Amino acid sequence: MGYDITQTLFVGKNVLLVEGPSDFLYLKWFSSELQHQNREGLDRRWVITPSGGIDKIASFVALFGGNEINIAVITDFHSGLKGKIKSLTELYRLIGVFTVNSYLGQAEADIEDLLGREFYFALVNRCYNLSDEYTLNPKKEPKNLRVVKEVEEHFRTLPPDFPEFDHYTPAAYLVENGKDLRNELPGLNCALDRFEQLFKDLNKLLR
Repeated sequence: MGYDITQTLFVGKNVLLVEGPSDFLYLKWFSSELQHQNREGLDRRWVITPSGGIDKIASFVALFGGNEINIAVITDFHSGLKGKIKSLTELYRLIGVFTVNSYLGQAEADIEDLLGREFYFALVNRCYNLSDEYTLNPKKEPKNLRVVKEVEEHFRTLPPDFPEFDHYTPAAYLVENGKDLRNELPGLNCALDRFEQLFKDLNKLLR
């Protein structure tokens, strides 16, 4: 039964495994935005499938790796994941493993870092309606290489009546309001450049 349920997630020959639903939403939105500008988005032959985290990617690959399915992976990268990512590349037949830090020139990164610090801070400010002294300010000296960690630390300093931060809410807000935010979120062009390079590298695997 588990096999039958999981099989329904794979509706194409080319599967792009990501860690969670927020990754799915960012990839979809930026691909659509690039195509809107007549630039290269993600090839429609890729089926994006959230796996539930790096630990579960290996289970997905082990289950479907022998089914003549092309599987590529996009994953965050930090010190705690190095061994797991190395195991993925060595033990399983994947056509590509892409770590987001390689598109940023930094040691550690989450997919939110592809959006850029300016863009992501502005998105979170709008999403959670942060204002005045509670606003995330990109001009402040970064406390962490990973922008999500900065945001998590910032939310821990807010009064208890503020909503709790989670990774999914800003991604959903962007998808729902992205057309209205195009000209209001700083750093969009730089974010588009980074996502376009990722999409180009992924699309090359299908040619």
